[in-house]
Amino acid sequence: MSHLHVLPVERKTVYEHNDTFVWNGITGIEAADGVILYSWYTGGEREPRPENLVVFTRSMDGGETWASPEIACDPPGAVRAADPMLWIGPDGVLRHWLCVNDSAKDSGDWQVLERTSSDYCGPSVSWTEPTVIEAGLGDWLNMNKPIVLSDGSWMFPAMVRNGPSKGLSYFEGFKCAGVVITADAGLTWEGRTTPDFAGSWIWEPMVIQRDNGDILMYFRTDYGQIFQVHSADQGRTWSEFSATGIPNPNTRFHLRKLPTGQIILLNNPNAENWGKRTPLALHISRDDARTWPEMYIIDTGEIFMYPDACLDADGHTLHMSYENRKDIFYASFDLAQVL
Repeated sequence: MSHLHVLPVERKTVYEHNDTFVWNGITGIEAADGVILYSWYTGGEREPRPENLVVFTRSMDGGETWASPEIACDPPGAVRAADPMLWIGPDGVLRHWLCVNDSAKDSGDWQVLERTSSDYCGPSVSWTEPTVIEAGLGDWLNMNKPIVLSDGSWMFPAMVRNGPSKGLSYFEGFKCAGVVITADAGLTWEGRTTPDFAGSWIWEPMVIQRDNGDILMYFRTDYGQIFQVHSADQGRTWSEFSATGIPNPNTRFHLRKLPTGQIILLNNPNAENWGKRTPLALHISRDDARTWPEMYIIDTGEIFMYPDACLDADGHTLHMSYENRKDIFYASFDLAQVL
């Protein structure tokens, strides 16, 4: 049983839905030198739709005001753009990963694109042309942040479609998860996969590296809780799947290991499959994600979901992005309040 606390934050609206962009969701956030960088996808009245596209914006004043979103990726025809991920690596480069897929196909249609920027804190942002991340995984996508391993390589979580989709081009068929690793700062990539999951699918995994070097992966399921696997050889082989006991209503979460050693989890702690994605809560583990005895309620309402987060350069301010399928939100708080 988690010890329950309340940690109210000041929610700020980044973008309000309108007649042009009715549906908005799947956020990504980064921050550097006082600039907050933000991406999500929109277009059309829902997902998945051919009209889906990815946008990007910035705040130069701590989230008080935001620039008008610019279109980052809007493929022609039935190809849609979705599931953006923002990450500033140890090299200081901002990476913007975008997933594209042909909504008219049942399989073989997902690709991950990367564009980068080095002047993201300047008066304007310039980007490289998007390139395809080739990792040998076939049909795969990513929407969650990577980690830097103890040997200096980078590891991105991935979900891989290797099963039948039953005619649904978006969700089904992702029967295993995996990781995408680069040892040369993104010049080359290697994909490594878990065994197949016995449930309906594996979706939206995240990874951390434990103190003993093992990789721990959490992922979304339709079992009313988060499941896990771990690897002692950087994702070449994996343990059997097991339940964590952490309630989750079949939705995205955010997992992060702090420089001080604690592990935090942003999550909707509801054990009903496809249940309400509320409240938004912060779980804390102080023993390398073996137990989660503390939970702080951050935001409540009908739905507040799909969190992403980044740690400020000060080491204790957590910047958060989340949404309610209509509007896009930002909040931050000092982790010293709970640690």
